[in-house]
Amino acid sequence: MIDKREEKIERRDRESKEKKAEKSNCPPFEPHYPQSIKIFQNWLPDFHAIGPQDAKLIEALMELHVSRKYGGADNEFKPGYLKAVQQLIDVSLPNSGLKAEPYIKSRMKTWKNHFNIVHDMVYGTNTSGFGWDTDKCCVTADAEVWDEYIKSHKGAACFRDKPFPQFDNLCKIFGKDRATVNAKGLQRMTRKALIRKQRKKMKETFKEVGEKLNETIYNIGRKENKEACDMIDKVIEDIQRMPNINVKQRIKTIDMFSKDQFRVRAFFKMTEEEKICYMEMIGDGSIS
Repeated sequence: MIDKREEKIERRDRESKEKKAEKSNCPPFEPHYPQSIKIFQNWLPDFHAIGPQDAKLIEALMELHVSRKYGGADNEFKPGYLKAVQQLIDVSLPNSGLKAEPYIKSRMKTWKNHFNIVHDMVYGTNTSGFGWDTDKCCVTADAEVWDEYIKSHKGAACFRDKPFPQFDNLCKIFGKDRATVNAKGLQRMTRKALIRKQRKKMKETFKEVGEKLNETIYNIGRKENKEACDMIDKVIEDIQRMPNINVKQRIKTIDMFSKDQFRVRAFFKMTEEEKICYMEMIGDGSIS
C-alpha cells in the first residue's frame, strides 16, 4: 500500500517537472487581435461624442430613412437594409472593413438600447420632470428627479449631465419603435379594457384636431380675407393626406401656419418630399 502511494507521488512530481520544462521552451506570449476586434476598436467607445464612423453610419441611415426604400411598418427597416447601409459606407469610408454583420448590426443594437433609455425619460408616459436641451443635446432634470429615477433605472445614470448627440437623428430612425415597445406593456390589460382605452384616446385626438381646425378657421375668418382662408384650407388638405406624419405634427404645423401666412406661401412652393421634411422639423422643434 505504501509502495503504491510513493509511486503515485513520484509520478505526480515527474509530470509536474515535465510541464515546467515545456513552459520554459514556449515562445513569449504575443497577443493576437483578429480583424473583427480591430474594427470594433475603431468605433468611438464614448457614445457621448460622434466619431467619424458613427457619423457616416448615421448619415447612411438617414439617407435610407429619407428615401423610404427600406421603410416598413412602425418605422422599422425592411430586410436587407443592413446590406444597403454597408454599401453606402463602402463609398463614404472606403477600405473601412465595416460589414453589415456583425459590425453595423451590433452598433445599431447599442444605439437602439441607448435611444430607448433616453426616449423613455424625455417622452415616456410614466415619467415627469425630464426635458431635452436641443443646444447641448442632453437630458435635463432637477437633481431630485435624477436621484429618484436612477434608483429603479440604473441604465439612465450614464446620461446624467452627459450629451447624447445622436438622439435627434435616432428619433427619426427609431422614433416610432417606441409605440411597439409600449404596446407590449399593454398586453397585460384585458382586450376589452385596451379597446376602450384606444377608443377614448382616438376621440380625444379627434376632438383636439377639431378644436385646432376651428380655431384656425376662426382666426383667419376674422380678417375677412378670402384668399387667406382658401390657402389655409388647401394647406390643411395637403397636411391631412401626407404619409408618415403623426397627429401632433399636423396640429403643430396647422397652428403655426395660421399665425404666419408667409410660411403658408413657402409651403406651397415646396416639393412633396420637402413638405414632409419641413413638417418633421416643425414637429421635433428644429423649426419654431
